Amino acid sequence: MKGIRWMAALLLAVPMGCGIEAGGVDDHGHAPVVSYEPTFITVYLLRGQRLAPARVSAASNTIEDIVAALFKASDLPPPGMDSDLRGFTLRDSQLSRYGQVARNDPDVPRGFRLHIFVGGEETLSRTALAQLTCTTAGLRSREIWVVQVTQMEADGTPHTRGEHVCSEFRDLASPDTQLPP
Repeated sequence: MKGIRWMAALLLAVPMGCGIEAGGVDDHGHAPVVSYEPTFITVYLLRGQRLAPARVSAASNTIEDIVAALFKASDLPPPGMDSDLRGFTLRDSQLSRYGQVARNDPDVPRGFRLHIFVGGEETLSRTALAQLTCTTAGLRSREIWVVQVTQMEADGTPHTRGEHVCSEFRDLASPDTQLPP
């Protein structure tokens, strides 16, 4: 009996002695929500075996995500478009300095080389090289001067497909398409 009275006294004392007063709930509007703003970029796909721009979504505007978006769009191109990159996979991409390296000399032009590593059974066509090169050459803020493509075989053997600039593929552009430099 003594234990029951002690327990009852404790239960009555806790709500009063804890210093927290019961109160109403204040409503401060909707809960915070993270909004996703999609990033749209221009990639070069094919319309009738000619290079044509297509706007596609990308995870971000980083080089890696732009090249990944090109491969994704190549696997499932928009209606009326195609890609010579279908069946190939992006293995890696690396950005490095290109041109003369002179310290603090604004008169010495400097840019970047984008090295793209591609996997696939077939040999990359000239049109596929154009898609890779012109999609990434159009990124003016990145100052990519040259795109180097290496194709990796299943056993890991690398085969260089050369260094390219978009202007060498002008003959592949659709009549109404102006390619990047």
